[in-house]
Amino acid sequence: MRQFFRHHWFKCFAVLLLLSYAVASYGMRWWLESRLQTAEQLYARRQWHDVREVLTSYLHHRPGDASARLMMAEACIRDNKWLGNDKVNLALEHLARISDKDPRAAEARLQEGRLYLLLLMQPGRAEQAFLRSIRLDPARPETHLLLWKLYDFTDRWEWAEEHVWAVLDRLPHAELAARLRDWYLSEFSPGTANADLDRRLGVLGESEMPSTAIEQGRFEAIVASEPDWATGYAILARSIHRQGELQQASQYLDQAEQLPGGAETPLVIATRVAICLEQGDFDRARHAFQRWPEPHEGYDYWKTAGLISDQVIRDDEAASRYYALACQTTAGKSDWLTQHRQAQSLQRLGRSEAAAAVRQQSKTVELLMESTVQREFRKALLKPLDPATIARLVDLYQQLGRNREAAAWQGLTSSDNKATLLPSLERSSQDAHQ
Repeated sequence: MRQFFRHHWFKCFAVLLLLSYAVASYGMRWWLESRLQTAEQLYARRQWHDVREVLTSYLHHRPGDASARLMMAEACIRDNKWLGNDKVNLALEHLARISDKDPRAAEARLQEGRLYLLLLMQPGRAEQAFLRSIRLDPARPETHLLLWKLYDFTDRWEWAEEHVWAVLDRLPHAELAARLRDWYLSEFSPGTANADLDRRLGVLGESEMPSTAIEQGRFEAIVASEPDWATGYAILARSIHRQGELQQASQYLDQAEQLPGGAETPLVIATRVAICLEQGDFDRARHAFQRWPEPHEGYDYWKTAGLISDQVIRDDEAASRYYALACQTTAGKSDWLTQHRQAQSLQRLGRSEAAAAVRQQSKTVELLMESTVQREFRKALLKPLDPATIARLVDLYQQLGRNREAAAWQGLTSSDNKATLLPSLERSSQDAHQ
């Protein structure tokens, strides 16, 4: 036997080494599995601080476990022993470690967006995270819903249309009426549409009602929280411009244009052109418009192109064409002023009949947009739906040329289930004061 070991000692040593490695590997694997199981048990009991401690050691050895990263991110946020933005930033670090190639990536990007929006008030970063999540999983309604609300929150309701229908088309009939109401509020009563989120983020007090001042405060808070987001400055500038404060609005645009890529941001350009035209600075308006990046399409682009063609270049043919394209969009169908401008361009071209038809539609839309008319719609939506209210909403959308909304509202009456809308007392109070 001694002679055998003397001649084969190297082979014996290798076998022992392999056995030791196998035992150690099995032991480590068993230990890691037990740590993960412990973390899951603690997670079920909502012992968030303990979850973090267990997962810290587990992730040191298995950094690519996406499920554990998601669990860790949630534990960071929910651990009440830890306050401030540090825990949010750590949660975001864990989520960022989940690759877009991982099966859990869409959920990770969704959770990133939620944290950026609801805890850091950084809608620019939230928007990018939600869009990445949707590219990875287009069928997830929750992500579309959050992006819809983000666009409401940032005064860009018309950007939400694609995501609105991604939500509505997947809803059970019993929930459809409430979401159709939300889509109505997005456009016609944005203060009410944003009230719940404003309160959650501390922009609106519990006893306060939505107002222009509250909206501006929200946009100022966004700029303060995300000072490198050029679109945020444009949103604030546009809000101030609507109140007639051209100089202050222009100053915010100056800040946006100093950021990398800020001067080529579409909403910055559209707002700059609108302010320059009002100030009579046609050269600057033209120069700003020339920076518009591809794609050259959509409501903001076509409306701005129409204004440049109309007021700067004085090309009625181009103006009428661009205005028409803008007015065919969802936002344009409610924009009676752009419709009126299209009619004026057509009239100058000698197309009196076409001008008269567009002018008539513009007048119809203008009357529908009157605050007294919209107030009556909001009051009607405070009560459980009845056939008369639905008929009025169907007529509203038909007059606006919004056939998809008209059909959706009409569809509520054709179901075997009764369509009801029971708004909360809080929301009813908000709406009543609008």
